[in-house]
Amino acid sequence: MSKFNIDLEHARKRQTRLYILLVGGAIFIFMAVVVPLALVNGTFVEISPKEASQIAELRVTRGPALAIGNKVYSFAGSIGLEVTAKGYLPAQLEISGEDKAEFIEVTLAEAPGILKATTVQGLETTSWYLNGRVASVSPNLEVELPDGEHELTIDNRFFEKKALKVSIRKGKTTDLKIDLEPMEGLLKLASTPSGAVVKLNGKQIGETPQQIELAGGSYSIELNHPERKNLSDKIEITNSRREVERDYKLLFEDAFVSFKLKPAGGILLLNGRRLNKFERMRVDALKTHTVSYLKDGYFAESKKFKVDPNEEKKLAFLLKKELGRVVISSKPSAAVFLNGKQIGMTPISTELPAIKHNLEISKKGYRSFKQSLLPSSKSAKKINVTLQTELQARLAENPKSFKNSAGMTLKLFHPNRFKMGAPRGEKGQRANEFQRSIRLSKPIYVSIHEVTVEQFSKFKTIKPVPSNKSFPVTNVSWNDAALFCNWLSQQDRLEPFYRFSGGQYIGENREADGYRLPTEAEWEWLARKAGRQKTSRFTWGDEYIIPPSSGNFADESAKGTVDLYIPRYDDGHPRLAAVGSFGPDKAGLFDISGNVSEWVHDRYSLLPPKPGQVEIDPFGSSYGDSHVVKGSNWRSGSLTELRAAFRDGVKGGRADVGFRVVRYLYGKNVATK
Repeated sequence: MSKFNIDLEHARKRQTRLYILLVGGAIFIFMAVVVPLALVNGTFVEISPKEASQIAELRVTRGPALAIGNKVYSFAGSIGLEVTAKGYLPAQLEISGEDKAEFIEVTLAEAPGILKATTVQGLETTSWYLNGRVASVSPNLEVELPDGEHELTIDNRFFEKKALKVSIRKGKTTDLKIDLEPMEGLLKLASTPSGAVVKLNGKQIGETPQQIELAGGSYSIELNHPERKNLSDKIEITNSRREVERDYKLLFEDAFVSFKLKPAGGILLLNGRRLNKFERMRVDALKTHTVSYLKDGYFAESKKFKVDPNEEKKLAFLLKKELGRVVISSKPSAAVFLNGKQIGMTPISTELPAIKHNLEISKKGYRSFKQSLLPSSKSAKKINVTLQTELQARLAENPKSFKNSAGMTLKLFHPNRFKMGAPRGEKGQRANEFQRSIRLSKPIYVSIHEVTVEQFSKFKTIKPVPSNKSFPVTNVSWNDAALFCNWLSQQDRLEPFYRFSGGQYIGENREADGYRLPTEAEWEWLARKAGRQKTSRFTWGDEYIIPPSSGNFADESAKGTVDLYIPRYDDGHPRLAAVGSFGPDKAGLFDISGNVSEWVHDRYSLLPPKPGQVEIDPFGSSYGDSHVVKGSNWRSGSLTELRAAFRDGVKGGRADVGFRVVRYLYGKNVATK
């Protein structure tokens, strides 16, 4: 075999080995890549819009996956993908291991274009408008815009407005440098007087009147005239105000005025305007000015003056005292105090400075008369006063009824003479009901209702708590009732009536106007005489038959729970009733009989009165270990108890005993002339 054939044989063997290697490699790649890919999940990603799909790239950003073209192969778990295309915003995708699909769709959004613009002049406060809306007010503009045509308007007040069309391409930046066209304006200047030298931005340009063409901008103007004050001003020529006109009134040089004032401390007015300082004042020259000086107790003075430019005028004011005659009289004669100092007794006639005085006419036992007094030189001032006693004054100024801090309504009464107690021949009369001649001299306020559980609870806790807060409070000792009165006086800022030491009663202040319990005489006057033509036996009159709804007594419903009851009378309440459940009596008081009996101030005594004695405002005995209880209650069924003269002595609180309060209109003993 020739050498050529041997070489040819070797070449054939090498070629055979190469074919074997290529086929083996292809088989290996197929087995290593294609076969595994066929065994894993493949997801096709469809990209829109079509223009983006042609240039898009798909990239794996996280997880075990392989992206080939528009298809991604994932092996296990969740993966992250990013789709990018020039001119579009990138899109991020998340594919979880549980939600893998054969097909997903992605829509890419166009990337905005960027517009950058500035003016050649580099102007401040330029307004940039895009498509008719303000985009920025600044020297430069930088903004993102969608692909397409846009209208840009540039407005700087010192230049002509400029509008142009701008083409924006997605994902691209457009830079503009815009040259604005200067605008022309006109300045017209005039002055009174004319002939003033004009400087524009510090440069002299002539005299007024003057007309100058100017480019847009800010300008400072100065006007100088030999006979007037210099004047400075600033103007602007803008594309919205191309023509500016000024007609200046040039003022004279200043003049001055100074003052010498006697007495000091008055009011100085210059042309009607009050001056706070009296030193050298600047005024307009060659004008007429009016200056006035005023002080209480003196005659005012006014002057007119005129000064030349740069002149100073000196004005002096010496005011004369103004006196006024005052004639003061009173009934009865009383002391006259002026500004706290006594000047005599009425009647009195005197001259006083015409200033405001504090006048007081005072006499012991009478309400002082006080007023402001301003004498005048024009006519005498006459004051004639009739003084009222303190009681008369209180009667005139106090209401007929009022509501106090505890919510109680109190009514004003004017007690008078009457005979309390009952004669021996009266049916049901008891031996302790002595007849007495009484004169009650002081007006009193009386609570129209008995004190309720709710009102008493504000002072002291009640145990056990009653079921109805509107019931009258019961089981209260006389001592606690008096302490409640003092507490209530303090709430209403009144002088307490009762005196206590260590919680024990030791006496009372009978001149105090604070709250207290009514005296036995007051209670009986209220129950028998108040609002009535004559003293009655019962609160409803003298009839023995009880009118319907007269009060809460021992009625048919209480039968079996009380010793005595009133036949054929039904008040609808077997025990206690809320206060005010029945109508008022003839005096306007509620439950003055029935519901609960009531504590009064007096100690219980069986001492008979002295024959022929008239007792004035009696408060009862000063000793005794029990106090008087007045009036019938829900347990009362006998004629004796129903009468208003009935009285009993009680030491402690009871379930059928409550109380009401009274107070003097004025506690002191004063005459009522």
